[in-house]
Amino acid sequence: MYGVAKAFYVEFMPEVKRVAGPELYDELVKKFLEPHIGHEWYLKGMGKEQLEKMKKFYEERYGGTCAK
Repeated sequence: MYGVAKAFYVEFMPEVKRVAGPELYDELVKKFLEPHIGHEWYLKGMGKEQLEKMKKFYEERYGGTCAK
């Protein structure tokens, strides 16, 4: 999964921005990334509150506790 995420955020997203241009890129991000909590860290960064929100989300989704 790490490889997929790395390719998406480090390679694919910059290429989308380069090809689509800033305006269309912003529209695509708003439509496809902003609605999903899993992309918030990429769009807004992560503070303590956000880390706790993500931890809760994944614990509820996958069960158990997250690694510390």
